[in-house]
Amino acid sequence: MTTSPIREEVEIEFEGKNYKGSYTIKSKMVHVTSAHGSKSTQVGASPPDLIARMLLRNILSDAKGKGTL
Repeated sequence: MTTSPIREEVEIEFEGKNYKGSYTIKSKMVHVTSAHGSKSTQVGASPPDLIARMLLRNILSDAKGKGTL
């Protein structure tokens, strides 16, 4: 029986506003999704929640660069 990965919430402040997303960990990868996009990276030495916050910040920075934020 296969179980679905547990989805955790992540929230950060970016340029004075709070933004939320969620993340899952599957096959040693952290996957973050938000209203502004998604990104994934390998789990390393840092805690997954810290990695998720960094990925969310990258998503928001990319969205700002594209003019969609």
